[in-house]
Amino acid sequence: MKIIAEEPTPAPDNALSKASGTVQDFLTSTFGRPSDAQAQEPIIAYMGKTLNNRFTLLRDYKLEGVDVPIPMILIGPTGIYLIYASAAKGVFQIKGEAMSEMKGSKNFSPVRPNLVHRVMMMTNAFDTHLKNQGLEVTDIQPVLFFASPGTHVESIRPSVRIVQIDGLERFTSTVLQGRVVFSSEDVHNILNLMTHAAAPSVPVEPVEDPDSMKKKVGTIEPRLSQGLHGISRRMNLSSRQWILLGVMALFNVLILIGFIFLLVLTS
Repeated sequence: MKIIAEEPTPAPDNALSKASGTVQDFLTSTFGRPSDAQAQEPIIAYMGKTLNNRFTLLRDYKLEGVDVPIPMILIGPTGIYLIYASAAKGVFQIKGEAMSEMKGSKNFSPVRPNLVHRVMMMTNAFDTHLKNQGLEVTDIQPVLFFASPGTHVESIRPSVRIVQIDGLERFTSTVLQGRVVFSSEDVHNILNLMTHAAAPSVPVEPVEDPDSMKKKVGTIEPRLSQGLHGISRRMNLSSRQWILLGVMALFNVLILIGFIFLLVLTS
């Protein structure tokens, strides 16, 4: 499996971000709960060993106008899988898009945040993104992965595919041996569309070839000669009369030059 990772956005260097980071570190060290980012490692490592190079994993894929990146998008011949990994621990119940957690006395209470709803929102946003790029895909499969071995999930017709740590082998086998929906060319085109932003088109002035320019010049010359011929025709002058006018004009110029020369000598 090939992996393409987006560069992480650097966190702002200010007191508030440092303080929030310190609090998060304290909670993590105190309660021993890894972050959802760390929960990605088991599934990435397992898929890396079992899936061949026909599959590509995009990590932290950013959508335009969306602040939170999509953690994992797996693309291969059997489809597109949008995967969200969670470090949540406990006993959960998922019905459709509703998610609840057991809070003692076997009573279930709604979970905040609702991870199923989050995965569905990411899937819808990603589907819209592909459509805006001109790509119609009907095989985007949302997946919610629980990395903690102590987590138990009871699912009843869930809106997303639920994968627990002990179900990784079954999940990857389904991905690897599932029905082929994309050809190698399709996978390449999808990846190319997702990883390369379309360059803005720059208007280019058309360059005319020499033959077309010669044709334009050829059409101008007859028009010019026709125009001159029309002028002479409107003045009703013959060729001899034109020559006579030219001689008279030249004679007048010579007289003017002689007059100026005479003035210079007598001054």
